[in-house]
Amino acid sequence: MLRFSTTHSLRKEFARALCDILFVPDPEDRHRIMTWLAIAKPGMTFEQIQATNPVWLWKHCRRIIPPPDILSPLINEFFLTFGPLKDAITKQPLFNSSNWQYAWRIHEIIQQGLVSDPPGIPLYIQISIDKKAGGLPIYRCCQGTNSTEGGIHTHLRSHLPTSGASVRHANASLCDFILQHNLRVSTYSIL
Repeated sequence: MLRFSTTHSLRKEFARALCDILFVPDPEDRHRIMTWLAIAKPGMTFEQIQATNPVWLWKHCRRIIPPPDILSPLINEFFLTFGPLKDAITKQPLFNSSNWQYAWRIHEIIQQGLVSDPPGIPLYIQISIDKKAGGLPIYRCCQGTNSTEGGIHTHLRSHLPTSGASVRHANASLCDFILQHNLRVSTYSIL
């Protein structure tokens, strides 16, 4: 929702800091990883592994989005801190008037609880155990549309015309795909 100039020097730092506020490492996983690091790699901290090997870390550590009562004040302070900061070259602030309006809309959405993880619904699935890392679990995140909608939408693209098709042709292709899918699913459910 927020659009920044591609030349603004604080654009990447803003995105990283926002990600760190939104996605908080699960305390249990963080403790488990810190314990393993103390034994396997003495002197290495959670923050160092996050900086040097984030792909490995986020496979082994779940992240949660805090509830609105915790997240809302953090985001408010974050926007007030980053918004007026100016670019060193252009002297333009990170937030223009449009970005300020979107920032307050985002803040309202957070206050309503629409960004936070739903309570009691697990969003991570343990897919295996990493024997090389002292038995740390490896997780797969179920958030996002790819994992929830991928079942049908993955195969849909191959059934649509690639180019030069009319709306009527695309609609007929969709109807054919739906019919074939429904016949296949109903056959499996009957058996």
